[in-house]
Amino acid sequence: MRENHKRHKLQNTFIQDFRQMFTQEYPVYFSYPLDEERSLLINLAASVRWQPYSGTYIVNEFYSSDASGLSITLPEIRIRKREGMWVHTDSEAETRLSLIVGRAIDIHEESGGSFMAVLEHYLDSTIKLHNADCGNIQLFDPEAGMIQMLAHRGFQKSFVDYFKYVSADDGTVCGNAMRHRDINFVSDIMQDEAYVPHREIIRSAGIHSVKSYPLVLPDNSFAGVISAHWKRTVSEEQLPDASPSLTGLTRFLQENKTRHLI
Repeated sequence: MRENHKRHKLQNTFIQDFRQMFTQEYPVYFSYPLDEERSLLINLAASVRWQPYSGTYIVNEFYSSDASGLSITLPEIRIRKREGMWVHTDSEAETRLSLIVGRAIDIHEESGGSFMAVLEHYLDSTIKLHNADCGNIQLFDPEAGMIQMLAHRGFQKSFVDYFKYVSADDGTVCGNAMRHRDINFVSDIMQDEAYVPHREIIRSAGIHSVKSYPLVLPDNSFAGVISAHWKRTVSEEQLPDASPSLTGLTRFLQENKTRHLI
């Protein structure tokens, strides 16, 4: 009797763990056309939860993932893949929304839904938004007390290795963003005295302007810095404020912090 009870308890635990593993929510990102010609696009994100026992993907909590500041209100949709087509489970019909969201789910699953894939999505979006040449994301390492470069675009290995770890008191743009928890911008770091010790590596990378955003989570904890870099001199007045477009990233980091993944 006791053995049967123990076996039944183990089976229930396994089923609960299995369902939790495959029904946890994750974000997807996609561009949705606002006109028939698809010349006007808005970058959106949504929360997805998969139900393995029904093969249904529940998609809700749509929000803007760019700096447009648009407020998005879309109803929850339920979709599934049928013979290679993404259809709504209630109508069995494929719509523009089900097709686009379904493709985003495909991309998520093909990438393994990896943590790095999400970081790289936001990094690429930030670089594009600023018309920048390079960029990176540095996440806070509590043991080192510094930010560590995890995702980067457009840099040589020597630059990545040199700035792999940055502290809050080294005078760099990203270090100042970390220290003050505020956006930091320098028009020409080659003229900045704080960069005198780093000028050789900066010169070889050809970097001039840098803008860094602190990543402060909804619980007000500091998670890291995302930066855009230019191989030319730009003025801050020419640049957009990417802060609204980073709310999805800070939310994602908060969720992974809760799951102890960061």
